[in-house]
Amino acid sequence: MKTFRRYIAALLSCGMIVAGLVGCSERLHAPELPAVESDPIPAAITIDADEVAGVWTAVQGNDTYQLELTAPADGEAVLNHFFVSAVSQMPDSVTNLSYSYTLTDGVFVFTPSTAAARQGASPIRGIYLGNRQIALFVEHAEYTNQICTLTYAHGPVPVITNVSKTRPLAGETVRISGRNLQSVDHVYLPVADGWKEVPQPEIGSQLISFVVPAGEYIQGSVRCQASTEKVSVYSPAYMFATSGVMMHSFNEWGTSKSDHYAGTEFEFTINDLGQLRSNVQYCSAANLPAGHSLSGSSVQSPDSMLSFFGAAPIDWPVASGSDDKKGYVRFSTGDRLAAALTRYEQMNNAPVIAATVCDNLAIQMDLYAVTDGKAEWSTGYISYRLNKDRNGTGDGSVANVAGWEQGQPMSFADGWQTYTIPLSAFSMTKSQTLRQLINTLIDGNLQTILTVMNFTLDADHPAQAVNAFQMSVANIRLVPINTPANTAE
Repeated sequence: MKTFRRYIAALLSCGMIVAGLVGCSERLHAPELPAVESDPIPAAITIDADEVAGVWTAVQGNDTYQLELTAPADGEAVLNHFFVSAVSQMPDSVTNLSYSYTLTDGVFVFTPSTAAARQGASPIRGIYLGNRQIALFVEHAEYTNQICTLTYAHGPVPVITNVSKTRPLAGETVRISGRNLQSVDHVYLPVADGWKEVPQPEIGSQLISFVVPAGEYIQGSVRCQASTEKVSVYSPAYMFATSGVMMHSFNEWGTSKSDHYAGTEFEFTINDLGQLRSNVQYCSAANLPAGHSLSGSSVQSPDSMLSFFGAAPIDWPVASGSDDKKGYVRFSTGDRLAAALTRYEQMNNAPVIAATVCDNLAIQMDLYAVTDGKAEWSTGYISYRLNKDRNGTGDGSVANVAGWEQGQPMSFADGWQTYTIPLSAFSMTKSQTLRQLINTLIDGNLQTILTVMNFTLDADHPAQAVNAFQMSVANIRLVPINTPANTAE
């Protein structure tokens, strides 16, 4: 009965029943629905801080919940929910919902991250019941609903969530972000004959930093070894992805449309692209123009780059609309993906093949930005348009993405940073393999526009006018983003 009442209340909150009554005669009297009953919240029992970190699980019928907790000092949590869809009757899941949390006298308060909140995640209260069990509750406006009771399964395992530079140069600083990294004691980079150990990495629970030693690196993963736990964990195999580079030089050797810019990365397999660049400067790191944001700096840079919106930072007012762009570069992503795929398929144990599903792939690029004299990015967004004639986030061929959040600029204090756009950000890729996507783009004669817009993306990314802005882009590439399984040592 309680479940039925909650279902009716949910329908009311969605307006489904109310909408059904619109236009009914005033003589029609709807029955009064019973009040929704709340699940009681039990008294909490204090838990020692050193007993919190680890994986907690619950199985309830067809539902499986998994909650990963860091130590309270870091206050991170990740929730996974595996279930059977009520619509399709097929297994489904909602995974990697990230939360911050606080713990006071056995009561956990979980606050969803901005990304999780966009997916519909709500604040959650956890009550420690003793005996290594936590009850989870969602508090609605009129009632409280118990989700599940979790039981401690095992201790924390290191997890890599991001690598700041995936094509670093020797001597550059790389930062590995993650959870439970304090147990890592060795860091390795991929080389032809196995692994090259990084000397003297600085290791913390959420961040590992190191200087890249000289080496002959190949495409692969960063490997972090935790000797005490006898496990190695990995980043995706997107490090040093030379074979995946789609756009490197951005230069045009041809002088007319008729020669199709033969031999350059603007060469294409679709109809004439027209103007390739507008208010975007092709630059060589060895000969940067005067006034460029990197000119005269000690920052190590890729040898070739494209700078929005010219040779030097410019005044960047808030745009009047989502297509009020200052400049752009135009190319064929279909052709460039095909070129990268050809190189990948020539590799042994290729990390990317024609049958790789798009959900396991991403477009990466190296970025360096300055905003009003600071090496940071704090307004606007990158707009990657697989179809140049579209510009809205709701269109399946467009990914409008930002590397910053309100009050949290993306920093370039360590120099160039890698930015990742999952192919799943383009909803047109859903259920497609890489080959199918390439065919869709080429057969549809779809041309790409890449630009940077100073327009409000959403409530967490408001636009603001700035006096001096420049963003440089290098080494646009196709990479795998599926994470290899941990290995036991």
